[in-house]
Parts: sequence; structure tokens; C-alpha cells
Amino acid sequence: MEPKNPEFSQMANPEVAEVELTPEQEEQAKYWLERIEREMAADRLNEKSPEEAEKEKWRSELKEIFDAWLVPEKLDSLHELKNQAEAMASPLRAEAKKALVEITKRMPALGDSDDLKDKYRVLSMAVGIINNGLVDHTRQP
Repeated sequence: MEPKNPEFSQMANPEVAEVELTPEQEEQAKYWLERIEREMAADRLNEKSPEEAEKEKWRSELKEIFDAWLVPEKLDSLHELKNQAEAMASPLRAEAKKALVEITKRMPALGDSDDLKDKYRVLSMAVGIINNGLVDHTRQP
């Protein structure tokens, strides 16, 4: 059976003519092939595994949490809490404790980061620990 459109069959099965490249064309072809190979290799190096992507997401989330909490206004307000009644009535302290829980969930997966531990310590000490009816802001986690 003959195709209805002979032009289509020629496009589908083009004849490839062997053409000699000039030295300049060969040089350009080599340049572009090497460049493409380098870019592809760089892309492969830049690709992150799902685990690395998850860790990067968690680092970003922790940074947002710390940036929101490690500001003088909030830290000072938390340090002003002196007794159990004040601490238990403080919505700011309740929110800070929730933030500490979120931080604690993510930190082990991120490994030993002194920077993260230091920031956690600052926030944890600002929240404090209730001991004998008083808020102790000196205990380190």
C-alpha cells in the first residue's frame, strides 16, 4: 500500500547525506560537545537525593523558626517570666514551647550543628524550666 502523501514518507525517512566538515566546523562541534558534557556533569553533581532535599527543607524551616523567635522583644518577654503562675498564663511561652518541640523533632536528622544547638539553647533558656514554683532561666538543655 502506497502512502497517500509521498512528501510525508520522504520526511519520515530522510536521506542523510554524508558531508565532510571543515576544520572550523569540526572545532565548533568539539567545543559544543564538550560544553554540553560539562553542563550535564555539573547538573548531575547538583542534583540532590531525596534525603538531602528533605534535610535542606528542614534546615530552612529551622532557620525560619529561629529567625522568628530569636529576637530581643520575644526573648526579653520570656526572660521576664519569674514564677509558675506567670509562665503558665503566658501564651508567648506556650508558643515557644511548641517551637522547641518542632526544633527537637528535626535536629537529630540534621546532625551535629553547633550553630543550631546554640540557637536551641538560647531559646530553651528563655522559655526556662519551672522549679519549685519559679522559672529557672539558667539551666542549659
